[in-house]
Amino acid sequence: MGLGKLEIRIPTEAGIRLVRESFLTTLDAPELVQRADALVSSHWESGTLKVTIEIEAAFGKVSVLRSQE
Repeated sequence: MGLGKLEIRIPTEAGIRLVRESFLTTLDAPELVQRADALVSSHWESGTLKVTIEIEAAFGKVSVLRSQE
């Protein structure tokens, strides 16, 4: 992703693992915590549904939001 904004919606029951390579990019993912080489949600280890997101971005904003739908 170059200049811009990206919004990613993930179901609430899914565990999230996010790996990023970024330059001057804001990440809004308040539920994720740093663990080793990635950001993960609290139920990444135990969740039956898992989503891995790999982001390469520059000059923008990335938001990871939870969705009930």
